[in-house]
This record gives sequence, structure tokens and C-alpha cells, in this order.
Amino acid sequence: MSKYIFLLKLTDKGRNELKNTIKWIDGANQIFDMCCKGNLQIYPVMGEYDFVAIGDAPEDRDAMDFILGLTVQGVVTISTLKAFTLEEFADIIDDLRLGKTPI
Repeated sequence: MSKYIFLLKLTDKGRNELKNTIKWIDGANQIFDMCCKGNLQIYPVMGEYDFVAIGDAPEDRDAMDFILGLTVQGVVTISTLKAFTLEEFADIIDDLRLGKTPI
């Protein structure tokens, strides 16, 4: 499983339908569960983004299914980050150090 961080911004449509945000978040959780078979945590935030969501997906394609399923509604735009554990990052660094990965 890979961890994904989704940075969400409300569109004009999303801001106009702000009173329906809790229903929209419930729907986002259902879409994520269908696509990724997992739990999505969504946090309202202050700053450049309106929400941050964090979830695990078995493959990149599953995360993409979620992104497309959510953005097609026109309520949010999404920027996505794929996160790595410190152990995964250490393995990548070791591969670089050992010359297994070219830089």
C-alpha cells in the first residue's frame, strides 16, 4: 500500500454549495473506499488549500480512479503527493549510495 496526500481546493461550484460540504465529504469517503478499499481522512485547513486528505491505496491506478471520480463532480481540484515512509526513503538513499540507481 502506498500513502497519498491529496490537497484539495474548492471550485466556484464547491464554494457556492458550501452548505453541502459534509455530504460531499461523505461521498468522497465512499468513492475512496470503492476505488482504494481503504479509509480516507479529510481535514479542513486554512491557507492555500481548503482540505487535506490522506489515504492508502494499493496502486497508483486506484488513487487515480479516486481522483477522477472526485474531480468529475466539479466541486474540487486536487493536487496529489505520493508519500514514502522513512524506511522506503532510506532504501532509496542506500540504492543511490551503492550505485544501484543512477543520478
